[in-house]
Amino acid sequence: MSPIISTTTSGLALGRTPPQLSYEMSASSTTLDETSNRITTFTVVTENVQPGTVLYYTLSGTGVQDIDFVSGAAFGNFTISNNSGTFQFETATDYLSEGQETITVNLRIGSITGSVVATQDVIVQDTSINPTFTVAPSTGSINESESLNFTIFTDLPVEQTVYYTFAGTVENEDIDVSAGIGSVQIGGITGTTKVINVGITSDYLTEGTESFAMQVRRLEPAGSIATTSSLVTINDTSTTPTVTVTPSSTSISEGDAVVFTVTTSGNYRVGDTFYWTVNTTGSSLDFSTPMSGSFVIPGSATNTVNITTIADQTTEGSETFTLQVRRGSTSGEILGTSATVTINDTSQDPTYAIAGPASIDEYATGTINVTTQYVFDATVLYWDLSNTTDFDTATSGSVTISSNAASFNVTPTGDRTTEGSETFTARLYSDSGRTNLLAESASITINDTSPDPSYSVAGPTSVDEGSTATFNISTIEVDNGTVVYWDITNSGDFNSGTSGSATISSSDGGRTGTASFTTGTITEDTTTEGAETFTASIYSDSGRTTLLATSSNVTINDTSVTTVPEFRIKYHAYGATIGTFWIYLEPASNPGTLVQQSFTYNDGNSSGTSMSGQGHYFSSQAFKEIRCTPSADGRLYLRYQSSTSYTGDFAVDDEAYLYTNGTLAATLSYSNFQRHNNPGTSTPHTPSSNYESVTNSGSNGDWIRDLNGTTSSSTGPNQSPTGSYYIYAETSGNGSPNKYFTLRTYNNLTDYLP
Repeated sequence: MSPIISTTTSGLALGRTPPQLSYEMSASSTTLDETSNRITTFTVVTENVQPGTVLYYTLSGTGVQDIDFVSGAAFGNFTISNNSGTFQFETATDYLSEGQETITVNLRIGSITGSVVATQDVIVQDTSINPTFTVAPSTGSINESESLNFTIFTDLPVEQTVYYTFAGTVENEDIDVSAGIGSVQIGGITGTTKVINVGITSDYLTEGTESFAMQVRRLEPAGSIATTSSLVTINDTSTTPTVTVTPSSTSISEGDAVVFTVTTSGNYRVGDTFYWTVNTTGSSLDFSTPMSGSFVIPGSATNTVNITTIADQTTEGSETFTLQVRRGSTSGEILGTSATVTINDTSQDPTYAIAGPASIDEYATGTINVTTQYVFDATVLYWDLSNTTDFDTATSGSVTISSNAASFNVTPTGDRTTEGSETFTARLYSDSGRTNLLAESASITINDTSPDPSYSVAGPTSVDEGSTATFNISTIEVDNGTVVYWDITNSGDFNSGTSGSATISSSDGGRTGTASFTTGTITEDTTTEGAETFTASIYSDSGRTTLLATSSNVTINDTSVTTVPEFRIKYHAYGATIGTFWIYLEPASNPGTLVQQSFTYNDGNSSGTSMSGQGHYFSSQAFKEIRCTPSADGRLYLRYQSSTSYTGDFAVDDEAYLYTNGTLAATLSYSNFQRHNNPGTSTPHTPSSNYESVTNSGSNGDWIRDLNGTTSSSTGPNQSPTGSYYIYAETSGNGSPNKYFTLRTYNNLTDYLP
């Protein structure tokens, strides 16, 4: 057999190769039996195993048990000395026919569950002889409460445990053996004969003749049957015990109790359980105690049972009952019955009344009182109202009687409808289905105290431009969830949100309610127009034809701040005799007055209140930009004065631009400008209400709108800076010297802003 090699690093210095461990196991005999050849010795040879090392072995296989070995254990250990060690095991003569078995011997390190380092199989031949068993009863017939002996004999040469059980028409409780199973040591030095005494129970049951036999089994209680005795007959000698049941009284009133004394004699056992039942001409409703139960027979053989009746307020005449004692269960054999006990009907018929106030106001709470006679406490009665539509509270319910009284409250609805007085009654019933009427109250009047609905709407006293306004609606007697519609006057002062709807919210059934709404933003119009006012109104309909309420005037505070935009326009000044250019403002706050303005030109490289001779440095294609931020809102005047010759044409693009905060806000085309009606005069013009639109052609000294180059050489542009039109002052002919050309915006600059 090849050895199994194992390695370990225990106790080695780092860097060194650990020695290999090896184990080789051999048996002196690999074939054994259970009679003559029962011992085998194993020799284990090791390499590199430390002296004193304990090795372990286990014995296993199909059907292999501890009892297969004389040692009574299927495992063991031994110690290695000088690289060798030995162990042995001996098979047991078990006197069982189990066939050939193969025992696998595993050599292990560390413990009996450790790693297997060597293995060897040993075959055990089954040479045992089965012993014989007999069992005989001492009698073939026996009475209840007597006992008999069963004698077990065997030729088993060694001591073993055998088990005995019983079979037949008996039950475990018929035999005085725990669970009907027992065991005994027999064979070998303990003897080959054993006597088992078995008692028969006196069960006090009439069940007829029964029979049983003893079965002897090996190895375990459910093991194979080695032998069975002959049948033993059990004669049914039980007698029924005598039970007398005596009531403390044979005539009682409703609500009284009876004590039954139960006396047992004859064939009974202390500790037996008997059962009792109440048998009556009435029903279980006549009793407050259970209708059945049980008791255990004490040493005195006397028990008591208490039965209590109910005073039920129902006139039903006298009723009777008895107490019966039974065996086995509440439906078992009757052992005794008491004398009849009469329940005398002492009930008085109950009375019921229900009453409330003569009248109750809407919204008010009224108390309905229930009074009774001869009605038990905790009795539940049921009520309802004849009018189920005019109440906030429930219109049906229940009450519990205490000291012949109970009450409940009702609250008529405040329905906001003037309908006059209404009436209702309160009704009392014995059942939840309200089929058995017990009493009904007199008619109770509901006084019509409903007020008409009212509405109010209130907002702030004032609000700034650029803000919103919140209005609060208050209502009385308006249902929760009612939708109202609102709008505001002076809607032109709002960007949006000048109408809408609101839903009334009420937590008290509509008695009071609230809602609110918020307008859109009031226009921040940059126009100083003084304070303005508006109101909010609410309506019942979306068409706003039925007015419900209007608020007080709300003042719009004039918080306008005029933001004057920056004016930008491209200009062209090319020629030997360029004149002078100015920008004037006609303030919106002071019409008729011209105020000279500062501006930048030459694309921001120059600035001043006038510009002269700038075209000498420009080519015919070059347009530059003028920027002017006026000192106030108003209309702008662009004014050019020609110089001494025709080479002084001055042009501007036919589009100008307005910027706010550096962002383009509006574009002005040529149609947004006006030309002064007398441009050829030699003095500055005063404002006039009579203006003409700039046209595509004009007379001498007029502004002319053109697409390509001007008619004069050495002056004027070749084209517009945007590739479209431009407007220019033609200085040829009557356009010079010292002629004025004026353009003015139609409107104030802020009017062009979005």
